[in-house]
Amino acid sequence: DVPAGLVEGMISVIIPAYNEERALPVTLQDARMAIELISAMYYSSRTRQVVDLPLGPDHPYYHGWIV
Repeated sequence: DVPAGLVEGMISVIIPAYNEERALPVTLQDARMAIELISAMYYSSRTRQVVDLPLGPDHPYYHGWIV
């Protein structure tokens, strides 16, 4: 379940920025870095290994978590 107000809050920022052709508050690079951090944390918790960022294409979780 999504907490009440979360989606409305996101939409209230994203839609006006899109309509007014302003930059969105979160970039694709921001999203990529967040997913990369979560991937590293998930891998580290499963393997008990330190993970260096950024993840390289040779990292087991670079392309996804299902291995």
